[in-house]
Amino acid sequence: MIYREIAVSPQIGIGYGRVRNVTPVIRAVRLDERLSVIEPGTRLNRENLLNAAEHFIKYPGYLARYDWPKKISGRI
Repeated sequence: MIYREIAVSPQIGIGYGRVRNVTPVIRAVRLDERLSVIEPGTRLNRENLLNAAEHFIKYPGYLARYDWPKKISGRI
């Protein structure tokens, strides 16, 4: 005879920590993968990966700051 027991104990708690957006790091790793396909044997080192991720983090800010189609065309 086989006995199975399932217990459920729901809990409520509070957590702390930092929420991190890893999307820029993933994009930097994908960039490295694409580079290795285009130029076999060429890989980015850790420092270059982190630098690329920092630029990917800043990209939305660049768009907000430098993409002003109304100002460029004079229709402010």
